[in-house]
Amino acid sequence: MALIFIVGSGVVGKTAGCLLSEMGHRVRFVDVYESRVRALRAKGYDACLANDIDHEAGSFIFLAPEDKRALSLV
Repeated sequence: MALIFIVGSGVVGKTAGCLLSEMGHRVRFVDVYESRVRALRAKGYDACLANDIDHEAGSFIFLAPEDKRALSLV
């Protein structure tokens, strides 16, 4: 199964990614906020900062950014 990147791990991204993960998909959360990445990792999820993203994913899901820093990923 391909790795799905959830780019934007706010309320919507976190919910979508957690549900996909619970359904058995491989999910990696990506965010510009280190606090979100730390919180997701603390709960056992795969998460990284936007600068650490690699290109091994089969699918990317971009969610509405909360600020302009996230737009630099697109």
